[in-house]
Amino acid sequence: MSNLKVVMRRLFAAAIGAAVAVSACAPAVSREQSEQEIALAMLDYVRPGVEGAASRQLEAGIVIWAEASGADPRAGGPEVVDQDRPIKVWLYSGGVWSEPADMTGAIQDYYDAYVLASGARTWAIHSFAITSLAASGTEAEVMLNSMCGGLCGMGVLHTLRRDTAGGWEFVKEEMIWIS
Repeated sequence: MSNLKVVMRRLFAAAIGAAVAVSACAPAVSREQSEQEIALAMLDYVRPGVEGAASRQLEAGIVIWAEASGADPRAGGPEVVDQDRPIKVWLYSGGVWSEPADMTGAIQDYYDAYVLASGARTWAIHSFAITSLAASGTEAEVMLNSMCGGLCGMGVLHTLRRDTAGGWEFVKEEMIWIS
């Protein structure tokens, strides 16, 4: 074997070894951190729609990050997101976002004031749940339900992937239900 081939093989082996060593030394991202990052990516995803609708006619909006119910997201409807088990809630009213301490109470208050109240009020509820997260923490599926009235809503299953900078990008969406 020529000296050039031997050198090339050794360089290749060294490069592979270095890549494995570097990836093994890279700090692992915990599941909790991945979930927090995904939740913020989802909030950033729905925020422009809530704020845009508010500038027109929406009085208030709510975004709910909740536990997944365990139902198959591809076979289910809004019940895939268990709003009875909120992880975090964001309210938008008067041009201001807030995070209520009493999440369950805030959800009920929102339903009472906007969804169940008589009169033609405009409302928006976005709720999401992380339905799967790869063990590597690099890919996730998130069910997002967006509802704005009795026959105004849809559920979309989003696939997100961690990019090389550590952010999350939306790589696929699948319509699950619509009304």
